[in-house]
Amino acid sequence: MARELPINFRIYIPEPVEVKMVSLNLTVRDAISPLERFKGLFTYVIEDDTFYYLSNGITNHHWKPIVTPGLIEILDDFTDGKQTIVSGHGLKEYLSKNYYSKQEVDNLLEAQKIPDHIASITQEDVNKLKTIQGDISIVTQISEPKSTWLISHPENKSVNAFNLVGIQVYGRKTNISSTLTAFSWTNPLAGYVEIN
Repeated sequence: MARELPINFRIYIPEPVEVKMVSLNLTVRDAISPLERFKGLFTYVIEDDTFYYLSNGITNHHWKPIVTPGLIEILDDFTDGKQTIVSGHGLKEYLSKNYYSKQEVDNLLEAQKIPDHIASITQEDVNKLKTIQGDISIVTQISEPKSTWLISHPENKSVNAFNLVGIQVYGRKTNISSTLTAFSWTNPLAGYVEIN
C-alpha cells in the first residue's frame, strides 16, 4: 500500500530511483520479475535507446515502445524521384538498413540514364515489338491509384512494377505464393506490371 510522505527529498546519485527503470538490453527488461510488474510500468533500454512500457498486461508480449514520430525521406522512384513518409524511431532504423540514401539513388538513376534515341520509343512501339517476338511478357494495367497491387501470375514468373510513364518503381514487394505477388506503396500509385 502506498505511503504518503509530507516532505520533499532529493537523490544525490546518478542512478535511477529503482533499478528496473533502466535495462541494459531487452533480455534484462524481459527478466524483470512478474511480482514487480504492473500495467504502465516503463523502462529505458540502453542497447536500442528506447523507452518501453507495459500495455494491457504484464507479460513480455505486452511491452510496447514509446516512439516519437519524425519525418523520413526514403527512396522510391516515383515521378519526382522520392516520397516522404511519417515514421517512428523503429521504422527509421528499419528504413536506414533497407533503403538507399537519396544520393545513392541519384547516382544509380544517372548511371541508368536512357539515351535520347531509345527514350523516343513509345510504350506502344514496345508492345508491338513484344507481340512480334511472341508476347515474351504479360502486361497488367493498374489504371486507378492504389496503395497495394495484388498481381496473380503464372508460377515462378518474374514480376516488375512500373509507373504511368514507364519508369520502374521500387516498393515493398512480397511473394505471397508462387502465383501471387503484392506491391505495397506508402502513397497510392497507378501504372502497370510486367510478368516475364
